[in-house]
This record gives sequence, structure tokens and C-alpha cells, in this order.
Amino acid sequence: MGKRSYKNFRPADFIPRSQKPTAIIPGLGVDVPELQQARALWQLNRFDDSLRLFEKAVRKYPQNLVALIDASRALGARFEITKAETMLDRLVQLGTKNPKILHLAGQSYRMIFRREKAIECFERVVAVEQSPGAAMLARVCPFTSKNSIVVAAATSTSLNTAPKPVTSAGVG
Repeated sequence: MGKRSYKNFRPADFIPRSQKPTAIIPGLGVDVPELQQARALWQLNRFDDSLRLFEKAVRKYPQNLVALIDASRALGARFEITKAETMLDRLVQLGTKNPKILHLAGQSYRMIFRREKAIECFERVVAVEQSPGAAMLARVCPFTSKNSIVVAAATSTSLNTAPKPVTSAGVG
């Protein structure tokens, strides 16, 4: 018999410590140690422990936008849609004038299958931002999953750009 390897054994109460110092993410907030630990647990496929830490970080730092974004996306990935949606609603309330935050919230809403709220966020980004190039693309993206040419054309019309005419292959 060969030697047994216990490298894969880890006790249930083991929480990996983050090696990075606390960093400030411009416009979003502080990347606190709880979030770093939660991400480390997520990478180790310890999703329940990770979600507990994400929720703890949101309770401990309710104004931290990084915590709200990360926690809502993690909860959405585990199909806890209602919890993720409440966190995203709070995020949108805190970042009403910041197009970067609204864009992240729109992406997150789209991840949890809340198309109407995602579209609303992208419309607010277009209204707040002066150069709507990237926001226009983000606004049209929710429609691409349904391949709806009519809706995409209506969207481009509402953004004051002329839609390209749609012709079938047989008609000139």
C-alpha cells in the first residue's frame, strides 16, 4: 500500500485569508476583507460559506457598492433571485446619478433574468451619460437573446438614430 495523501482535506471551519490588502475601488467603495474571503471561498466551490460571507459583508457595510454588486451576482448565480433583486434595488437607489453603477446594476439585472429592470437601468445610463455609444450597445443587448429585429429597430429609433431598413433576401 502506498502513502495516503491528505492534501485535499480541509476542516469545515477553515476560511481562507486574503493575501491582498484592503483596496479602494474608485467610484464603488472599499474591497473589504469579508468580500475577499468570500471570493476565495467561491473559487474553492464552497458556495454556501461564500454566500454567508457575502451577506455578512452587505449587513456590515450597507453603503458599500462593491459588496452589493458582488453579493447580488453571487446570489443570482445560485438562483436566489429575490435576495439578489433586493440588493440590486438598493444599489440602484444608492447610485442614481452614477452611470457606471447603473450600468453594473443593469448587467446584474440581466443576469438574474429581470429584463425590464435592466432596460430601465440602461435607459437611465443613456439619460445621465453624455456620450451614449457604449450605453446604446448595452441597451440593445437585452433584445439580442430573442432575435427581435423590430424591438431593436424601435430601440435605435428611440435613441435618435435611423434604423437600417430590414429587407428579406427575395425582395429588392
